[in-house]
Amino acid sequence: MINNDKLSPRREAPFFNLKSNSELLNVYIHLEASTKESYSMDQFISCNPKINKPDYDKLTVIIPVRYSEDNDEAMENFYIILQYLEYIGVKHIIISEEDDYSKMNEIFNKWEDKFDDISLLFTQSHDEFNKPNAINEAIKKCITPIVAIMDYDVLVPKNSFDQSLSLVDSFYDFVYASNNYVKKINNKIELINDFNFENIKTNDNYELNYSNILFCKKEHLMKLGAYNTSFKKDYYFDEELLLRIILSESTLFYVNDYSYKLKSINSTSKNDLQHLINQYNLLIYNNLDVLINQNEDLYRNSIMFRDDVYPDTSNYLISVIIPVYNCEFFYIDRCITSLKKQTIGFENIEVILVDNASTHQPSIDLIKKYGEKYNNIKTIFLDIHSGAGAAINTGIKATTTEYITFLDQEDYFINNICEIAYNNMENEYGDMLITNFINLHNNNAKSQNWKFLNLNNKEKTLINCFKDLDVFKISPITGNKFYRKKFLLKNNLKYDNFKMGHQELFNEKTLFKAKNIKIIDEISVITELKNSIDKNFKSATLKYTKQDLIDYIHVMDECYKLYLINFSRDRRTSTIATKLNYFINELVNVSLSRQDMKIIIDESYDLFKIIKDKPYLISKKNTPIFNSFITKNYEEAFSIYNDLLK
Repeated sequence: MINNDKLSPRREAPFFNLKSNSELLNVYIHLEASTKESYSMDQFISCNPKINKPDYDKLTVIIPVRYSEDNDEAMENFYIILQYLEYIGVKHIIISEEDDYSKMNEIFNKWEDKFDDISLLFTQSHDEFNKPNAINEAIKKCITPIVAIMDYDVLVPKNSFDQSLSLVDSFYDFVYASNNYVKKINNKIELINDFNFENIKTNDNYELNYSNILFCKKEHLMKLGAYNTSFKKDYYFDEELLLRIILSESTLFYVNDYSYKLKSINSTSKNDLQHLINQYNLLIYNNLDVLINQNEDLYRNSIMFRDDVYPDTSNYLISVIIPVYNCEFFYIDRCITSLKKQTIGFENIEVILVDNASTHQPSIDLIKKYGEKYNNIKTIFLDIHSGAGAAINTGIKATTTEYITFLDQEDYFINNICEIAYNNMENEYGDMLITNFINLHNNNAKSQNWKFLNLNNKEKTLINCFKDLDVFKISPITGNKFYRKKFLLKNNLKYDNFKMGHQELFNEKTLFKAKNIKIIDEISVITELKNSIDKNFKSATLKYTKQDLIDYIHVMDECYKLYLINFSRDRRTSTIATKLNYFINELVNVSLSRQDMKIIIDESYDLFKIIKDKPYLISKKNTPIFNSFITKNYEEAFSIYNDLLK
């Protein structure tokens, strides 16, 4: 058994909630930056006389830019930056640009002979300039060990430029400069031979703005996954990278009062800020190594089948069953990486990969490679594709440990959850452990609100589900539950072969049978759920077919049989009403003909009859179609359905 005292400590950092302005950035950037060294470079260098002199042969400057013929000021600023980089001695430059090849090429041709090595890189064009993507493409082309990433309108004093290069070359992995009050210069600047920042007049106009410049070792930036390309606009991707740097083992020198910016202030959106906060909330769960796949191509090239070696053991402590179907390396490796980082030790985890008759040969080959490389990964290949439930059932039979959990190929675990689950299952002889999870849907990286459970010190143990029926409000997803294998086999608990609702039915079967159900408000898995039955109940599928709806009708039938045995009349009626509301909501996600609608109504009629005398249990917006179902008015139902599609 593993001692709880040996659990890896989690960084004590608060979750941040979105506020109406970007002031919040200052709060947590400086909160986290305080954990790293942050003082003047002059002060540091004066204490380290052996620091290397700046070697510009080792440096490539990357400038992400998009040509704008409507913005003469922006292009003028770009000329100033190129002049200045030539002046201070920069030899290698990559200009990474989207969209207009001919216009930017004219600018490039004027500067081609000014530097030892200057190249112009064109990336795929987007409606909006995707600066992180432009930077990442340039990083892949860079041949020097050190890179500096700067905007086309940022001037860095030569002394600061030299010092930053020296610090990265001598001591640090990253030198990150972020000004809270960056000087914006409105008047035109003319460069002279002895150009320096003292030439800028004190009466120039200044504005509040952000300016971020990064000097770093290319190797370390690649290991962190480079820039997060999901930040589509020109906001916050720098700050998000800073969070990953801080929460990694990298060395960081963080400095303020650094540069001058030659452009007007940008506006930021609430969604951008929420996205950044989501990244922070994920990173504090020690998932840095799992989350470095923000740039898929970099991720593939940097860590695919690393030379990692784990002890060989056959005495596994816990089994993780992962059903896979036409999986992408991008997702499945993130999933397996989260297992490699488990504090219980990857070698103590039995991983069962069950390929559900994939039709994509590279996916099949990928699963085979995992089985060949890692002794603790078993691979099973099914001949017939029959849904994730069948794959999980096959995986259960193949496990050799006492404790079992399931994980979808697109999801990933928090780093210490297997150890926490193992200790809880060992200490309390229960059949089932339920944990919390983070749902990334709707741009919201928060754990589920479990106030309705009235937990004592974030946990609760139930002799059975009838001691607190609110346990049925917990999402039926895979990944957040752990089971005793003997309990599943003894009660013949397995997944039914339904595509839609199979998790739901399995969850309710296990809850009704389980003795000693432990609930802990501890995050276990990061998942992305597509649709909701209600605020507590989730489903993992976005688009359905007519057969899926029929499957779900059968799932509701099976669930209702359980309710007849275990629930009071009022309880079973209200519970089936929740499912019927969800069922009606999902009609718009299926393409149905008139004949299809008739089949759906006939198949579900007995279920709708259950709540015929309690129409108030159906939501107001669903009442019209409910009435047409209960009266078998096929034409009216089809007409309402078409109106909903509009």
